[in-house]
Amino acid sequence: PEEEPLLYAVLNRACECILRCLETSPQDSMSFCNAPLE
Repeated sequence: PEEEPLLYAVLNRACECILRCLETSPQDSMSFCNAPLE
């Protein structure tokens, strides 16, 4: 199905956001999360 890659991309994005939040300040991670998917 064509929808699966997008779902995985969103999940991967969420994981990156969590890792960034742990490594950096919450403000930086939020600005990253709110950035559009490339």
